[in-house]
Amino acid sequence: MLYRTLLVLLLTYSAACQKDLTTQKGSKGSDVVEAVLDRIRSRCIFRDDRLFMRRLAIVSSEDGNDPNYDKDTSGGIWKIPRSSFESTLISHKLASFKDNILQTFGIHWNAITYESLDIPLLSGLATHMMIENIGKDIKADSTEQADYWALHWKIGADVKEFTSKINALQKPRCSKPVDLVFAMDESGSVGSYNFERMKQFLSNLTEELAIGYNGFKVGAVKFNSRGTEVFQLDTYQTKSDIQASIVFNLKDEKFRLSITFEEQNVGS
Repeated sequence: MLYRTLLVLLLTYSAACQKDLTTQKGSKGSDVVEAVLDRIRSRCIFRDDRLFMRRLAIVSSEDGNDPNYDKDTSGGIWKIPRSSFESTLISHKLASFKDNILQTFGIHWNAITYESLDIPLLSGLATHMMIENIGKDIKADSTEQADYWALHWKIGADVKEFTSKINALQKPRCSKPVDLVFAMDESGSVGSYNFERMKQFLSNLTEELAIGYNGFKVGAVKFNSRGTEVFQLDTYQTKSDIQASIVFNLKDEKFRLSITFEEQNVGS
């Protein structure tokens, strides 16, 4: 008999006012990093970083939790090199991105100083600006991202510094199989403003899962006045099929994320 864990991921709209830590000087932690990335990605200004930004925050400063970060916050959570940041101020090919940042975030990019990058949102934007200035698409594979990092970020560094931290982060903490169900709120109050944000979040999450009989099985439901099945736990066996179904079958996105766990014994 195989015992599986059932994990329900509930995504719904919340209008509750919360303090925006992404713009608070010195804010740090995984919640802050993910909030910055969600906020930037939802605007669809920059190219897809293929989770490089999330990994880079871990490698550079452990989301700001590295003890050394409190002693030196230069470059912010993503530890942007000063010379690379300054190049974003003078680069002509970034003109359209500067316009978009002004229109979307109300930030005059050329007025930003290197010392202000300890504000998480500015550090995140600076990282994206640096990526656009480099002008090369980022591969999804973490090993190739390590090469990219050593070539453009921490020049000359051993790629093992990157891969070892990422591998430690991704190392399974238990071998128990998990049934994961996405439960999406599609009621009228949710709206469609952040549609791409939800799809990107779910797609990125799926990309990180070990899909399979002994790993994760993924299903999805959507609800408003009543619930509707999108796909069952055994409908798809590959990440690409799950991601495709998310793109074509789910809608509405600005969400509050809550996770509830329930242990369920499933005989097989």
